[in-house]
Order: sequence, then C-alpha cells, then structure tokens
Amino acid sequence: ILNSAKELDLTIELVETGVMVEEVVVRARKLGNEPLNELAIVSTRSFSAEETQRYAASANDPSRMAVGFPGVQPARDNRSDINVRGNANFGVLWRLEGVDILNPNHFARKGSSGGGITIFSVGMLSNSDFSSGAFPADYGNALSGVFDMKFRVGNKQKREYTLRAGMIGLDFATEGPIVKGRSSYLVNYRYSTLGILDAMDIRLVSERESNRFQDLSFKLHFNSEDYKHAFSLWGIGGLSDEFNEAVEGAENWKSYSDYLTRDFDTDMGAVGANYTYLVNDHSFLSVNMALTGQHILFRNDTLSPSLSPTVVNDEDYRQGQFTVHTLYSLKLSNQATLRSGVIETRLGYDLFRKYLLEGAYKTFLDEEGNSWQGQAYSTLRWKPAPRWNINLGLHGLYFALNETSSIEPRLGVRYQASATSHLSLAYGLHSKVLPLGNYFTRVEQNGAIQYPNRQLGLLKSHHFVFAVEQILSKLYRLRVEAYLQALEDVPVSTNANSTYSMINLVDGFAYRPLESSGTGRNIGIDLILEKVFSNGTFFLSSLSLLKSTYVPLNGKRYPTNFDTGLSFNFLGGKEWDLGQGKTLQTGLRILYNQGQRLTPLATPAGPDPYDPETPRVNESLAFQDRVPAYFRPDLRIAYRRDKPNTAWMLALDIQNAIARKNID
Repeated sequence: ILNSAKELDLTIELVETGVMVEEVVVRARKLGNEPLNELAIVSTRSFSAEETQRYAASANDPSRMAVGFPGVQPARDNRSDINVRGNANFGVLWRLEGVDILNPNHFARKGSSGGGITIFSVGMLSNSDFSSGAFPADYGNALSGVFDMKFRVGNKQKREYTLRAGMIGLDFATEGPIVKGRSSYLVNYRYSTLGILDAMDIRLVSERESNRFQDLSFKLHFNSEDYKHAFSLWGIGGLSDEFNEAVEGAENWKSYSDYLTRDFDTDMGAVGANYTYLVNDHSFLSVNMALTGQHILFRNDTLSPSLSPTVVNDEDYRQGQFTVHTLYSLKLSNQATLRSGVIETRLGYDLFRKYLLEGAYKTFLDEEGNSWQGQAYSTLRWKPAPRWNINLGLHGLYFALNETSSIEPRLGVRYQASATSHLSLAYGLHSKVLPLGNYFTRVEQNGAIQYPNRQLGLLKSHHFVFAVEQILSKLYRLRVEAYLQALEDVPVSTNANSTYSMINLVDGFAYRPLESSGTGRNIGIDLILEKVFSNGTFFLSSLSLLKSTYVPLNGKRYPTNFDTGLSFNFLGGKEWDLGQGKTLQTGLRILYNQGQRLTPLATPAGPDPYDPETPRVNESLAFQDRVPAYFRPDLRIAYRRDKPNTAWMLALDIQNAIARKNID
C-alpha cells in the first residue's frame, strides 16, 4: 500500500539465467507470492506484512494468517496451532533473520510450536516464506512446516512513526536513519488491550480470567560505504500471563473448577546479529547468530473454604539456546551456484513437573543440563537449460544428547513446460529432534528412577511432492500439489496393547515408556486457485483431501488425530477507491474441515495412568470418532484515509462471525 505518510521502500532481487539473446524486454508480472528462498521448488509461498493486515481476522499475526493457507488445518478458535498436512504442530520450525529460534508465541504451549498469538508485530516484518513440505537442504530439524521470518530495514532517509490501536493491543513503532542513506533503526513496542481492560476490571475472555501481554522488537542495520559489508543487530522479546480466578464465595462452589485457580505465564526473548560480506562478484559469506530463551510456567491450585491454596499441578520449563549459522554461497557459472552452511546450537534446559496424586506429589520431570546439536548442508542449484531448474542437496543433523544422527538427501526439479505452465517434483528426507521434555520422562520401577525415553531416535519423514502450476491469465493462477509423507522411527508406547503414538501429540510431553518403532503416512492433494490483487479484488482459495494414518507397536493401522479428510479455505477481499485519499476495504475468510479425530473414553472412566490430566481412553478404538466439522467465517471491514502528512485506518475484524462453537 502506498500512502501519504510513509515512504515505500521496495527490495527487488534479480536471478540470472543462462540464455543468450539479442534483446531483453522486462515486464512487470502481477502474479506474486513466489518463494524468497530460490531453492524452494514446491509447497512454499511468500507473504508480506500487508497480507497479514488484509486477511480477515488474522489479527496482524502471521501464524493466524497461515491457518488459511493450502494444506494447513484449522483446529482451534483461540490458538494459533499450525497443523500441516496431517502432522503435529511440534514439527514446525521457526527461523528469524537466518537463525532457528524457540517458539515465538505469547502463551506458548509446552512441547509445541503454537500458542495464543505470535510475538511478531506486523510493523517489523518484511516479506517472509512459509513452507509446508519437501524443504530445501538449508532447512533442518523440521518435519511439517517452516516459517522463515525476516525483519525489514528501517527508513534510511527520514524519521517516521506508526501507531496502531485495536482489540489485540496498542502498537507503537518508530524508524529512521542513524547515518542518512547508510544505516537505520526500527523499534516496535506493543501492549495488549486485554491488559489495559483488565486493569479497569473489564474481562473480555471470561469474567474469571485475566490476560495481558507485551512485546518489544528492534533492528539496527548498517552498510559500509562500498556496500560490501552489511551488519545488523536485532532483538525480540515478549512477556505474557494469564490467571484464572476461583468463583467468589465458597458458598457458590458447585464443581471442581469453581475452586480451581490457574496461573499460566510465558516469557520469550531472542537477540541476534547478522554479518554479510560480499567476497567478490561470485561469492558472499553470511554469519548469523542468536541467543534465545524461553520460560513457561503452568500452575494449578485448589482453594479450601478458607481460601488457602494447595498446589495440584506445578510445571516450570526453561530452555535456552545459542545458535551460529554460517553460510557461504559461490556462483560456479551462469548455470550453477553452490550454497553450503553449518548450524551449531548449544542447548540448555531446566524442566520440572509434579502433580498431586492421592495426597502425595508425583514428579514426572526434573531435569537440568545442557547439550548441543549440529547441522550441515550443501545445495547445488543447476540450470542445465533455460527451461530446467534442478536443486541437489544434502543435509546432516546430529543430536549430542543421545548421539543420534541423520543424513538427508534433498532433490527439487522444475520444468517450464510453456510460458504459462510448469511442472515440479521434489523429494526430501527430513528429521526432527523431539521436544526436549520427552527424553527425560521419569518412571519409577522397584523403587528406582529410570529414564526409558533417553535413547529415542530422531523422528523422520520422507516427503514426495508433485506439483503442476498453470497461469490462467494475467490475474489467475491454478496450482495442484499431490504429496506423500512416509514417517518412520515414530515414538510409540512399548506396551503392545497401547495405541499411543507421538504422531498424535497436540502439546505437552509423553510420560510413558516409548520406543522409536512406529510409522505413519500422510497422503493428499491440494487444489489452489488464486487471483492476485487487481481492480480492488483478490482471493486465495484451496480445496484439500487428506488421509493421515499411523501404525503403533501392534502393527495395525489407525487414523491419526489430524486426519481431517476434506478441507476448504478461502481468503479474499474487495476494495473501493472513494476518491480524495479515501478507501473502503472488505474481507472474508472461510475455514472448513471435516473435524479432527478422537478416541472414545474408556469404561469405567478414570485418569490415564501416565498423565492424571488426561482421561483414560478405549485404545482399541483409536481415533475412530470425529468431532463435528470445523467451520468458521471471518469478516473484515476497514476505512483508510490519506492526508498530506498523515494516514490512518479504522478496521473491524470479526472472527467467527456466526458465533459457531467449534469443538477442538
């Protein structure tokens, strides 16, 4: 959007092709969303900060926007879990400014990549990538999806200010030059509106629940005079807390939840640096590093009639990591480029959980220590002919905690069949270190503490994707992607009568003995029709079919938790130019799938023997039931006004406009 109060800064990157011609005509093509990572052949699209604002009820949040992308299965109205093509959300990788980071969500869930809302403010984001399968070799330790996020560079010419106020939060940003034309700063601070209302004793979520969060982000960018050296410092941090009170007055207590209180606090922060050196006309070196930390506290208390608390559930998880990512890119010829890198990560952890059972506390987790993991990769990007693009890659992952490793071949081939169509084929073996708490499950046998899951292997998945894309006109694009994901070394229960598998994990950790002998399979097809923004309208529509199954120790095949069958997503909008700098904007998003699966409760009812917060289920009927279909229409209406020195927008986003109660 070009408005009157903010300079528009475009970054346009060129890719060389090996073809000899007498004349070149360059035309602007309106079809966008091609991946920023040129090695991503399939299942990847870029998105802009502008898109996160345009899509209805995205709340300026990239993860909530991605829920409407092809292959992503919405499951919950109040969380931003990203389940991609039948996979659990812990398989998603978050990368920021070239460095892998911990879960960047307010109200982050333990053992998960999701939460309430991401810490990223829309005012900080540049164009970024989202991938849903068959990733190129520079992405590792990811199983289902990749968010490759980038901060934009602040204005190097003049100082600017932005203020956003909404139901999510108050958002203030400032940017401008440090040395005009060569360096800049960009800073953004956000405080939740819920926190402000809570201070006024106004509760929007629930009359017994208070929520608040705040976050701060920044980026400082510097260029040398000859522009051969670029250096940046960046940071991101967020604090969030949620508290559930008991019903006031012991005489009003009628059920257990009436006198139960819950304290849920999450903190996350990362600070990093990037250095890029243009070695010569054919190569460059990039060094990216970051220190990341996260703290998740979850505590339940019950109150006595005299209001004295007793801790029922106490969870305290602390993780930190220091990562250095070094990348070297060498152009071998007009047709070939070699890109190689090493990622070293030092891991630290302090994980604790205890639960009150029959008058005594049982400790499920109590582990403090450190370890490291290493990754190395190399990709040859080769264009043997103008119509062909071939990427040959190899990725290696080593996890020092239990000395497990994986060597992963990657292949991507794209053939330009005509000026308006191309075919793509990609394969990759991908592996994932489990959420750390799963390795330290404590099991007491004959009075001795044992750690049966310490030697669990890396969870692996073979991705096969075949894609056909047809440009129907200057504005419309049709894409079909068929995929098969074959999972192996899946942790499953060591009890042959149990159908437990980590493939079905929503969040949390496994508290039972496991072995890496399970398998899984996701097979499906995504049909995508897209109209780029033109004449005031745009839309992205996708229809998906998915069959997701798994095999536990007993050798039988069952549906997974995320076997949602048929899905349909629609994102679209219309804008009207009212003249004199006035614009009216409307948007619609429709999310539908047949519903996630669940396992019926066991008879007689009772708590799971391995986790008292989970009910016992009839494992002989694993995931045979299904919750009602998920359906959610979201609406947006906005009015934008441009004046000589200022520009402002007033917007109303309505999530779940028909107030349908979706069962998660």
